[in-house]
Amino acid sequence: MGDQPQHPHWLVVTAAVLTAPAAPAWADSGSGSAALEEVVVTAQKRAEELSAVPMPVTALTATMIEREDLGAFVDLVRAVPALTIKTARNLQSSSVSLRGVGTFAFSVGLEPSVAVIVDDVAVTQQAQAFDVLDDIERIEVLEGPQSTLFGKNASAGVINIVTRDPTPTITSALTQSYAQFCDSRTDGMISGPLGERAGYRVSGYYQSSGGYIVDLTNGLKLNNSDDRGIRGKLRFALFDWLEVMLIGDHDQNSGRGSARTYGSLPGTALLFGVIPVSGFAQGITPGPSNYRVRLDSIPQINSNQTTVSMRARLDLGRQELLSISSYQQWNYFNNQDLDGSDADVLGAVTGGAAHGGLSQSGPTALRQYTTELRLDSMPGQSLNYVSGLYYSDVRTTRTTIAGPILMVGGFAAAIDSKSSAVFAQSSYRLGASSKLTAGLRLSHQQSDMTLTDLVPAVPVSYHGNEAESKVTGKLSWQRNFAAGSMFFASVATGYKGAGFDASQPVTMAKATTPVRAETSTSYDTGVKTLLLGDRLRVDATVFLTDYRDFQAQSAIFNPATLQLDPIVTNVGGLRTQGVEAAVQWQATPAWWIAASAADIDATIRSFANAPCYPRQSSAQGCVYLGLGPSTNTVQDLRGHSLYNSPRVKFSINSSYEWHTSWRRAIPFVDVNYAWQSKVNFDLFGDPAQVQGAYGLFNASLGVKDTAAGGFAFSASIFVRNLFNKSYASTIDDATTNFAGVPPASVTLQVLPRDSQRLLGIRIGARF
Repeated sequence: MGDQPQHPHWLVVTAAVLTAPAAPAWADSGSGSAALEEVVVTAQKRAEELSAVPMPVTALTATMIEREDLGAFVDLVRAVPALTIKTARNLQSSSVSLRGVGTFAFSVGLEPSVAVIVDDVAVTQQAQAFDVLDDIERIEVLEGPQSTLFGKNASAGVINIVTRDPTPTITSALTQSYAQFCDSRTDGMISGPLGERAGYRVSGYYQSSGGYIVDLTNGLKLNNSDDRGIRGKLRFALFDWLEVMLIGDHDQNSGRGSARTYGSLPGTALLFGVIPVSGFAQGITPGPSNYRVRLDSIPQINSNQTTVSMRARLDLGRQELLSISSYQQWNYFNNQDLDGSDADVLGAVTGGAAHGGLSQSGPTALRQYTTELRLDSMPGQSLNYVSGLYYSDVRTTRTTIAGPILMVGGFAAAIDSKSSAVFAQSSYRLGASSKLTAGLRLSHQQSDMTLTDLVPAVPVSYHGNEAESKVTGKLSWQRNFAAGSMFFASVATGYKGAGFDASQPVTMAKATTPVRAETSTSYDTGVKTLLLGDRLRVDATVFLTDYRDFQAQSAIFNPATLQLDPIVTNVGGLRTQGVEAAVQWQATPAWWIAASAADIDATIRSFANAPCYPRQSSAQGCVYLGLGPSTNTVQDLRGHSLYNSPRVKFSINSSYEWHTSWRRAIPFVDVNYAWQSKVNFDLFGDPAQVQGAYGLFNASLGVKDTAAGGFAFSASIFVRNLFNKSYASTIDDATTNFAGVPPASVTLQVLPRDSQRLLGIRIGARF
């Protein structure tokens, strides 16, 4: 059954009372106090005040991103309680989840459940999102199905990233930071006008992160990275009624990662039944704080991505016509050590006839073209609407080679996917205080895959195709009350498109029998209110979402081999339900307090014939199929919790500024504490893959210049994970590669950089 809450209920109540979804921007109310400044978002593809949007949205402004030191995509989990991220050794196996639901099946032939969008351009593969955050205006996290406006890869939600635009005056900035493990980062920006009708903005970053996992075999430090990127924006108004924005973005990164370390390794373990622990684990002490490995195949990650887009806005008076077109290329290469050791596995198995270990590597390449045409009504009318057409053309190729023994194999996949859609959403005022919003989207998808088995001397290829159409929709009602309060209720349907299982073992069925589409229906009810002269914002949402035909890794019995073959298929239903609460309080002009909390129960409603986890007994629900070896077993996962879905998660934030006689130089302190309950990283409920509850405390102390224009400076010291709490972002059960360990287990873990204390300094200047 699913995990029960591991927390006192007063803790959830306390967190809910202190919660905040947005940045601590404030303005003088004119009465000697401070008022929260309203945030403008585009959660419904039009600019609206956050408090007026009838849906749960977490908005992180530039101020909050800076204060919470959210320098990378994975850092967002500290600020958004409904968000969880699983970081695997191969980024293509990493996943993003909202409200407990994310990607359960990993294949280039399948799309993610949470859409990540950067400047109106969606990424196709989830791994593309794991990047540095640079020159960000705001980040909007839209929870629950968003398929009506954002398309078929938004069945669980959307993370909308908006970067900063050109400024009307010349400005520039430079920030430099240094931290432990030889970490350094440089950010630069320059922006300004080009005559009366044009403007530009150029920003870039370079980040070098030293390794923190020690490879005792060759003396290297693994999990390092070298990241760099540049973005340029050019905005010009050809006429008063026509504005064009050109955006070019290029990022590349490389490093020796992500290496896994042993979390548990019994002394009786025999790697592949023949190699004792003493043969590959000298100098290693397995445990949650183990940062040492021995590998003979150096992990490697290399990627580069280029995106070019054009956005044209035509003012038609009472309407606005918007055109967005983009072209994107992404190349990714990954090499990983499969056996987690430097042992001569091949030599031990073949009696010395050959030598080597197990590794897997291969490139992935993606090419994407998208275009969208939207017609929006101008604000302030009784009937407001947004309607549009959308088209995308994506080609993805992946080649993987594994071996040389025991896990030998290799495949190549090429997937072509074309999608088109027509959508519309309108809001109508029902009197002075109510509004009704309704939307529909008709989507059509056509995909083709060629899957090639590279193991035979003469490779064998299989080809398949699929086409489908789907209608999604949304209906919401909101009632506005006095003093800026609003109640809303909504129902929305979501859709994650059909796709292909591009994986090993290669079979004809995988190419000719696509995985069916995953659908969802969500019900949300919530309140948003401003109190105490707009100094206190309180938001709360209750939700329930059902998913049908969810796509997940499973297994199917092969009568030819009497074995269970891994496969991606539609395995049943999910339900996620819970409460999200948010409060933000500007106590004084100098003191801001905020927090966010979510209590989410995400469970499997139906998943019969799921694979058993290693060492699962019949008493634990494992059933023998009655054919072939004893490993041909299945279980029923109905009622089990979803993987990497904490029941409770919250964060508390506070910022204080000292206004002194120094005038422009203002000392400040920012603190953040984020906590989550335990999670299981295995969809099938393996108890060896449980990460216990943990909390991380981060803080920064510094001084900043409050000058409105001209030269300004800032300097601070910061600490992440002050109390040195070790935790894993992924735990894998490797027991099947070993003998001599029952009833114990062998686990491998990915320890993120901030799983240990990290100290640093940051200096910035604006010109």
